[in-house]
Amino acid sequence: MQQSTTFNSKQDSGNLPSNESRQLIHPPRPWELAVWCVGLVLFIILAVFVHGHPAPLSLELGVTKMLQGSHPNPCVYAQLPHTPINSLIDFVSSLNNTIPSIVSLAIAAIILLIFRLWRQAIFLVAIVGAGTGLFILLGDIVGRPRPDVKYGICVHDLIPYHSFPSGHVIHDVVFAGFLFYISVIPPVSTWRYRWILFPLQGLALLDMLLIGLSRLYAGEHWLLDVTGAYLTGLLCLFFFIFVYRWASKRLVKKS
Repeated sequence: MQQSTTFNSKQDSGNLPSNESRQLIHPPRPWELAVWCVGLVLFIILAVFVHGHPAPLSLELGVTKMLQGSHPNPCVYAQLPHTPINSLIDFVSSLNNTIPSIVSLAIAAIILLIFRLWRQAIFLVAIVGAGTGLFILLGDIVGRPRPDVKYGICVHDLIPYHSFPSGHVIHDVVFAGFLFYISVIPPVSTWRYRWILFPLQGLALLDMLLIGLSRLYAGEHWLLDVTGAYLTGLLCLFFFIFVYRWASKRLVKKS
């Protein structure tokens, strides 16, 4: 039987999983829960440490200065000559600003709805909303100040939010991470034209890896801010993957 190009057949439907899908919607295994709990403990330890020591560590300062290289001190970023790397970093970071983030989320959700992947679209919106909420809540609790030019670094933009954890990193991990996840499991992974998604899958992984580096290079976060954001994003991502599996299992029982 020819596969549907819109995931609309019973085999490829987002709401009626196939036999292959049934094998992937198992509850979290003990080792998965153990790893998740270890990640949560590590994040709590890191958050408590940063809350008690808000000033940058010498290691954090050294990493930022190494990435930025030589520049005038004090540094006024707008007055510096912009290299292609500067422009690329600014572009990557700007994609995670409020309006571009909302637009990209809306586009992704609409595409999922067009292909009748209702459950995936709902979870995508939910996980991005949860990531944003965690960024605001944790930032207020930890209360770490943003990097400042007084430390001899160059700060690209002055952002009126706390520094720990990085909201840009959390957003990219949950947004690109969940899109990558649903692209490698049925029904998307069994789509006839799934090869079209290969470049997008690569870009999603690259984006998750580079966003942290870009935040350090831009001087808008310290190393521990980015580390905490990766932990937060991954914890949020896998929590929603666990819930997604549970919801899919419930639908299988009803089908």
